[in-house]
Amino acid sequence: MWVYGQRGIVPLAGFYLWQRAPAGFDQPYYVRMVNRPVFGVAALWERAEANDEVIESCALITVDANPLLTEIDSATGQMPAILRSENYHAWLSSSVDQANELLRPYPHTRMVCHPVAPYVNHLEFDEPRLIRPADR
Repeated sequence: MWVYGQRGIVPLAGFYLWQRAPAGFDQPYYVRMVNRPVFGVAALWERAEANDEVIESCALITVDANPLLTEIDSATGQMPAILRSENYHAWLSSSVDQANELLRPYPHTRMVCHPVAPYVNHLEFDEPRLIRPADR
């Protein structure tokens, strides 16, 4: 249960969603914020120690998808819990009830997305073209 996890913020420049194309393949889309090159996503982290072993883990929190992201991927209906920068401190230090109030879909009017090439599905690619619009 997230009530017991340590709250954190993971910085992102964007993220990917996949849409099932009529031809049967999954088309990746790159999603980012309008006029915000880096944004924070609500996360939980935990450090556990047992038998001389340390396990550190982190999970991004998701919320219901906004209309833009539902249009891309209606199957999952989820999106990362993007925090407004003015709410970072509250997310990290407020009560559980107050923090829970910050977990809502980010406004779709403040986000943009575009289809990208399928290279995002391959670990050997780590380069700028992963976020460039795909040739149509």
